[in-house]
Amino acid sequence: NDEYVWIGTEGGGVDRMDKRTGAFRNVMGKGQMASLNVKSLVVGRENDLWVSTFRGGIYQFNSSGRLKKNYLHVSGDTTSLLVNNIRKTVAVGDTGMWVAYQHPYLRISYFSMHDQKFTHYTLEKKQAYLFDMFRQGDRTLWCVSHDALYRLDTRTGEVQRFAPDNSVYLRLFTACLDDSG
Repeated sequence: NDEYVWIGTEGGGVDRMDKRTGAFRNVMGKGQMASLNVKSLVVGRENDLWVSTFRGGIYQFNSSGRLKKNYLHVSGDTTSLLVNNIRKTVAVGDTGMWVAYQHPYLRISYFSMHDQKFTHYTLEKKQAYLFDMFRQGDRTLWCVSHDALYRLDTRTGEVQRFAPDNSVYLRLFTACLDDSG
């Protein structure tokens, strides 16, 4: 935001750097979160900070750093997280966010901030990990696994898989979109 740079750490929770002074401070750590292994940060509406963790689900903090809610997997609840091991979250304006899991299934979720519910999508029915995801425009979400790229039309739910026919393992970990699309 205008005042701070937020930094997620693997073991120390969340730090912030004051842009004016350059000073660092741990603001969300031991005692505030069960898991301090932060994988992704998203700033949402009202400047809430959404902290995605490995083994701790997703934490929502208000702009002053007070915990509002911890979203976790609830057995039998199809509108909760699939598992508590989050790999990455991608914001969709101030309406929601996409969630990729650090779990060996090609499934992602969309969290509606209005409904406070998760909707789940299967990219492909096989065991594999997702390593990255990013948005392209208003209706395309790209997901990266070791052996393929997946394009999800976020309006229709249609999934397309992209991979060479002669390759079993592409060794993909991340991808990005350039200015030309």
